[in-house]
Amino acid sequence: MMNRILDKFWLGVSLFLIYVAWGFPFLAYKVTFNYISPIMLSALRSIVAGLSVVILMVFFPSLRKTKIDWKHDIVAGFWFIVVSINVIVWSLNYIPSGIAALLTSSIPIWVYCIQKIQRTAVSNVWIVLGLLMGFVGIFTLVAQQMYFSYDVMTLIGCAGVCIGNIAWGWAVLHVQKRKDNTNPIVSTGIQFLFGGIVSVPIAFLLEDVKLILPFSYSATLGFTFLSFVDVILCFSAYNYALQRLEPVLVTLHAYINPIIAMIVGWYFLNERINWQVFLGSALILLSIYLIEKGYRKKTDSQPYV
Repeated sequence: MMNRILDKFWLGVSLFLIYVAWGFPFLAYKVTFNYISPIMLSALRSIVAGLSVVILMVFFPSLRKTKIDWKHDIVAGFWFIVVSINVIVWSLNYIPSGIAALLTSSIPIWVYCIQKIQRTAVSNVWIVLGLLMGFVGIFTLVAQQMYFSYDVMTLIGCAGVCIGNIAWGWAVLHVQKRKDNTNPIVSTGIQFLFGGIVSVPIAFLLEDVKLILPFSYSATLGFTFLSFVDVILCFSAYNYALQRLEPVLVTLHAYINPIIAMIVGWYFLNERINWQVFLGSALILLSIYLIEKGYRKKTDSQPYV
């Protein structure tokens, strides 16, 4: 009984980190991009986070993993970081920010589609309606930033984001298969250490690498936040939740994070909030209620938590 209560508590903490705290990193990216190029930033913060966890494993033998565990986490790191994050970051150079926000928010839909192909998806009208309503909500949020050009590089950029989303969805379902309560912090460390090391040469291949040292105080704080809060804390929560909840429910952070990011931008950077933000936010929150209701209907006799 106590274990179940603790599990629900940590699951609640994890969802808070995924849904809310993951809306803050854009501030850290904004100040850090002045000193380091995007893919190299992703690579270096991944290596720093991964090495920190490996050091913990050296001093705490109980955290060490088997070869099978390492293989599983390396595969997840390949799809999450090497493919998804790097391809999306590269693609963002060629598409407008509004289109980028809309496409990257579609991850729950991609996860659901992959599950449908694998015949593991829960299907009912509430889930489908919720997924579509959430996507419309994101469109409402970013509509004022939307413009589209049909040149070749824009289309390639859009295709790249979609490929990145599919890779992310594949990684989500790969992680979700594990039900052995493996330590999520250690799994995250291995995923990001592997992904970061492989991403360094990719950065030199795909971008004009920029690294200006020393960092300013704000950039140092931003890099620290991205390495330890964004990766170790939030992504560990992500791994934890994926082993306990339906994947679509976990990936709904892609709908909620833009709302948090806009609130943070309004509070810290005096960015404008208008009626579209309120309408889009309302649609997104309603969509989450509908999706959650859909999964509840499927599991009335068996809780999904």
